[in-house]
Amino acid sequence: KDVAEELDIHPFMLSRWRKEMREGKLEVKVKKPIDPKTAAELKRLKKLERDYARLKEEHEILKRLFP
Repeated sequence: KDVAEELDIHPFMLSRWRKEMREGKLEVKVKKPIDPKTAAELKRLKKLERDYARLKEEHEILKRLFP
């Protein structure tokens, strides 16, 4: 129950996935390690996306305040 809450899913789904895994019905995809250069670029991109969203929101607010 705690794991399901942490993942923000219904406990039934977690039970179902566990059952399917035991029965061999669930396919597991293994993530390949990302090289440090790519990881740094992804981190930079995520920061840029957050900054852009914040600036876009600020711009919309200013447009409403000063039409």
